[in-house]
Amino acid sequence: MFTQEKLQQIELFMLDGMEAADWYEKAHDAIQDLARMTETDAGMIADIVAILSPRVQVSRNCKLALEWIFKGTATGAMASRVKACELYIQNNVVSGPKVSCFAQNLRGNYDEITVDVWIAKAFDVDFGTITDAQRDAIKSVIRDLAEHHDLTPAAVQAAVWVGVRKEHGLTDSEGALIITDHLDHIA
Repeated sequence: MFTQEKLQQIELFMLDGMEAADWYEKAHDAIQDLARMTETDAGMIADIVAILSPRVQVSRNCKLALEWIFKGTATGAMASRVKACELYIQNNVVSGPKVSCFAQNLRGNYDEITVDVWIAKAFDVDFGTITDAQRDAIKSVIRDLAEHHDLTPAAVQAAVWVGVRKEHGLTDSEGALIITDHLDHIA
């Protein structure tokens, strides 16, 4: 599905973003720390972070998640994300291909691959019209790179994510999901 040139470019994105290869491990650790500090369920924290993540920066995502978890609201969050949190509280289900994969990564499943807007952009796929076949093809490439470089699929995805953002002039990798740094937001 992807040309050899595209596959080489994806690998270059990965190599350029390797500082983020441990992003999911750090995020998982931060969620575990928050759960211990607040005696809150770590899985629920991961799920809420994932549900509130679409189209927001990592730092904003942390603030929204904390506000939802501890106040039951997420000021300024998209209405669809607030509704998804309400549904999650009712039925304990995370839905959507991007969000459910992201939740799994945050829960410590590093074999799952989150395909978001930036990963789709790296592969020249329109995220707004992405098909299951395209999503599967992207995941296959990421799994192959992970195997070739002895990394987890999540590590490769995180590195590609940072590499493609750099290509588009966004040099910050958003840092780790240090959610505990935002606890003062809910005080």
